[in-house]
Amino acid sequence: MTRRQMLLLLTLVVCTAPVAAQTPANRRNPAKVTEYILKGSSGPLTYEGKAKRKIAGKNYEYSIEELKLTSTSTENAAGEVIVKEIVLTMAIKPAEVKGPPKVMQRVAKPMPVIVKKDAPVTAANVTLLAPRDVFDACDDVTFALTDGKRAWPISLSERKADANPPKTSSDSSAR
Repeated sequence: MTRRQMLLLLTLVVCTAPVAAQTPANRRNPAKVTEYILKGSSGPLTYEGKAKRKIAGKNYEYSIEELKLTSTSTENAAGEVIVKEIVLTMAIKPAEVKGPPKVMQRVAKPMPVIVKKDAPVTAANVTLLAPRDVFDACDDVTFALTDGKRAWPISLSERKADANPPKTSSDSSAR
C-alpha cells in the first residue's frame, strides 16, 4: 500500500467516525444526566419520587426511578383513583395569548394502578423517550398522569447540587 493510499484510508476512517468520537471533550465529559425531584399534588393525587433525564441518541430519555402516589380523592367511599398511563406532552404555545398550545408530540406509557387513600402505590422504572428535535423546538413540556379522561400534571424540579459537598481525601490531594 502506498503512502497516498494509506492517507486516503486514514482520512476516510477519521471522517466517517461518529462526531462524539472525534471530540476529545466528549470523551472526557459523558452525556449530562439531569436529576429531578417529583413532589407535589395534582387533583386527587399527591406524589413524591425521583426521575432522571439523559441523552440517548436522538432522544431524551426520562427515567422515573420511583413515583409514590397517594389518593386524596373524595369522589368515592374508598377514595380510589384509577391511573391508566403517564404522558409526556410537547407543545408550542400560540404567539397570541389566546388559544390552546399546538401539541407537537405526545408520548404515553401504560401505568395501570389503582391508588387508594389508605394504600399508597409506588411505580418504578418507567421510561419515556422524547425526540430531541421535537422537544427542543417546544416551549411547553408537561408530564401528567391520566385516567383516560382527566390529566393530573406532575411537576419536575431540577435537583440542585449541594452547595457545600463533603470533602473527601481526593479533594485535599488536588490542591
